[in-house]
Amino acid sequence: MSDWPCISGFHLSGGAAVVTLSHQQAELAMASAMRKMGFTDARATPGGPDGGIDVLSSRAIAQVKMHKSQVGRPDLQRLYGARGRDHRRSMLFFSLGGYSSHADEYAAGNGIALFTFDAKGAVRPYNSAARSISRGADLGAPRFIVDDNLRWLFWGVLLISPVAFLAAFDLSVPVLDYIFALPGCAGLVLIVAAIGGFLKK
Repeated sequence: MSDWPCISGFHLSGGAAVVTLSHQQAELAMASAMRKMGFTDARATPGGPDGGIDVLSSRAIAQVKMHKSQVGRPDLQRLYGARGRDHRRSMLFFSLGGYSSHADEYAAGNGIALFTFDAKGAVRPYNSAARSISRGADLGAPRFIVDDNLRWLFWGVLLISPVAFLAAFDLSVPVLDYIFALPGCAGLVLIVAAIGGFLKK
């Protein structure tokens, strides 16, 4: 799945520019990593209360922590509780700062896949469950981080552009009008959905 660029923060370290992710960008990067692992519908959840879920898929849920300190057992317990009764869903946890020994034990006993990631979004499996889920996936830092709203806006503009072109140059041709009417309507819906998504943030 191709992604568009999203501007990340930069800071200087030893004279070199280092990319750092915001929390939202980290969630988008982890959703991208999950799609590479086979959770093809994984998406970052909208801002606001998420009940312990930062990335959602029909087959998995995930939490993303940007803390530099280690994740403890309570964070994993919240993820376990957020899954509810649907035990078919895999549980994944992504941490910038690693995990405590208690968290590691709890994850092993409850089938939670633990991953770590760096400031550029490169993901590494931390426990055996994570290695099993991610086997064969390229989890290096994403070249681009995409927001679903940007993707919808892009496709909306692409679909509506032929209609706009015909209207702008008064090139009304019945056959073309019929051909582009449905894609144009779909494009308008996508643009409205994208704008609505931006306004919710």
